[in-house]
Amino acid sequence: MRSYETILIVRPNANEELIAGIVDKITKTIQEGQGSLLKVDKWGLRKLAYQVKKEKQGYYIYIEYCTPPDILFELERLLSIDENVIKFMTVKLEENYIPAKEPEAPAQPEEETTRGNETFETTLA
Repeated sequence: MRSYETILIVRPNANEELIAGIVDKITKTIQEGQGSLLKVDKWGLRKLAYQVKKEKQGYYIYIEYCTPPDILFELERLLSIDENVIKFMTVKLEENYIPAKEPEAPAQPEEETTRGNETFETTLA
């Protein structure tokens, strides 16, 4: 699977229920496609650098997930159809995403080996 991040901008007059509905629709699409949601972060209402669809502000949402590429096309299709989403952008983060594993136990220190009373000298040339 590949990992992606999508940043989308929702119309500023959208209420919390509408924003939650958009996020639910995205997470449902990802999970139905055997993907997994890694992070959802609502950045809130911000001023846009330029007008987008006659809006000067927008509600930003950041979503990080991993999914097969064919599900990504369906996700972007759904976002482009939604009238409340004024802009979105998806970026591929990793080609082959492997979830983080549990940290392993620290390795045991190696035992020192000695050969009787022999002393070895090393010279640097």
